[in-house]
Amino acid sequence: MVSALLRFAPSHFSSLLKDSVFPSLAVGDKTYIMYDSGIRGAADVFKALAIGAKFVFVGRLWIYGLSIMGEHGVRHVMKSLLADFDILQNVAGFQNLSQIDRSALESFEANYQLPSDKSKL
Repeated sequence: MVSALLRFAPSHFSSLLKDSVFPSLAVGDKTYIMYDSGIRGAADVFKALAIGAKFVFVGRLWIYGLSIMGEHGVRHVMKSLLADFDILQNVAGFQNLSQIDRSALESFEANYQLPSDKSKL
């Protein structure tokens, strides 16, 4: 398989989720999608996997751990991220990574109305 690195500029996923085309739908199974931008926690890893990423790079977190406590800090940060992801995955009801797909990000239909009054501040 051809491997390609797709870098996404936004530091959060909201702009990707508003688009009608997800990266995994655009390229199919012919390439790997690797997410390398703004990963700060397990929720970000989960969202990246849900939009089709096969790899998620975690640069910022281990740099923080390295700068504070060296190798021990890196191990601590990565173990904490893995534990956080494990908890998130289990609470969301997913037994393994292959079950995580785009439907994991879909929420209930927005059938509510926002108040029309504006703040007087």
